[in-house]
Amino acid sequence: MADVHLVVTGMMGSGKTTTATALSRRLGLPMRDSDHDIELVTGRTGADFGAAGKVDELHRLEEAMLLGALALERSHVIAAAGWVVESALCRHALARRACVVYLRLPLDRLAHRIDAGSHRRTIAPDELAAIDERRRPLFEQVADVPVDGRLPAVEVVDAVVARLDQLESCCSILSRTR
Repeated sequence: MADVHLVVTGMMGSGKTTTATALSRRLGLPMRDSDHDIELVTGRTGADFGAAGKVDELHRLEEAMLLGALALERSHVIAAAGWVVESALCRHALARRACVVYLRLPLDRLAHRIDAGSHRRTIAPDELAAIDERRRPLFEQVADVPVDGRLPAVEVVDAVVARLDQLESCCSILSRTR
């Protein structure tokens, strides 16, 4: 049977790439990042897709990147695009092949981080609030390890690793790194 993956989810700007990178280093597992993978394949960032009015195309690519990463046999740490939680296909795949970390962050902190990131598409505050309201219950539904994204990255990683030790469904990740 294929290994379980450790997937870091949350809204854009929640710290998924930073957290996944730190978890990858701590656990000695390879990492995949959907934003990076999309840029490698297309030469465009999420901001480029948003500016061109091609958000639906971006979402299709984000879905394909996550499903492709989850199909890998060996465990990876995966920084998944925030949108994928809206895809029933992705939620099903996450339930079957992943231990899911959910980085929770308040809207004001998300808005500040989104504004500061040049690779992210621009989102108006009211749109961000609507997206958060729509996605938050889905993130909670798929999460094995919900974590406060306001914590420093090292504390987030410590919390995730401690929780992985307690979750039978996620133990195979840790057993391969020890």
